[in-house]
Amino acid sequence: MTTTPVRCPICQSPMQLHQASNGYYCDNKHRLDKTEQGFYPCFINNKNKPKPMTRAQMRAKQFLLASGLYQGLVDKLADVIRPMHQQTVDKKQSLNWLDYQCGEGFYIRQLSKALGINSGDESQIDAVNCYGFSDAENALFAASKQQTTAQLFNGSVKGLPFNDESFDLITVLDSQLKGKECQRVLKADGRLLLVVPTPEHLLELRQLQQGDVELKPTKLNLPSGLELVVDHSVQLVQDVSAEQAQSLYEQTSFGWRASKQAQKVTQFSPMKLTFAWQVLELAKAR
Repeated sequence: MTTTPVRCPICQSPMQLHQASNGYYCDNKHRLDKTEQGFYPCFINNKNKPKPMTRAQMRAKQFLLASGLYQGLVDKLADVIRPMHQQTVDKKQSLNWLDYQCGEGFYIRQLSKALGINSGDESQIDAVNCYGFSDAENALFAASKQQTTAQLFNGSVKGLPFNDESFDLITVLDSQLKGKECQRVLKADGRLLLVVPTPEHLLELRQLQQGDVELKPTKLNLPSGLELVVDHSVQLVQDVSAEQAQSLYEQTSFGWRASKQAQKVTQFSPMKLTFAWQVLELAKAR
């Protein structure tokens, strides 16, 4: 039996992993088994499940992620995580990593590749224990189908199925950070990486719809209990196709807010787009 960061979604007791069945169990004899779709279901009340992404939305997102437009962000994240990873290798310890709202597992796969996790190198074995969490079942099904090398969990963001202070690293790469659950499961000396688009991000698309755009400084509203350790920045200008530009536009907040008429008249063509993010390295406040 293996001790894990997982806690029982029913009684909140720590769970152990039964290696033969690949299922979790707690001392109160509750079990958590992987579904045929490749993830562990942790919703207690199915009425609380959020509305999933449509197939069209999933395909559009996968199309963009696979296009290579986010490789610069992946490279920066790998640079930030690499020293943490190497430290665990040197100490012959394991780093527990949670990718919060992991979606279809793109960043888990790309970062695992960049960091050499599961590369077959004996020095890397057991150096990282990766867990992916999402409240969207269809996203986790897609992650499993693409052989994402992580234990995948589906549940409510209001109650993560993990023990207190169980993760060395939490990544929040494609989601807002809400509530206190990520703080609860982060170790006292752990790190949380939060990706935030800057005002320059996709600026040309906003200008296409809105004309002149006033760039306002980013206001960092960090949750209480977390403090900024390092602010890493990523900014690059990339060529995008008309199809990529339209797909990016449709997934932005200003694209959603645009009227149907404005969406119809917006014309897309190959263009250069600015991609800009802040990678905030956060820790628990001392």
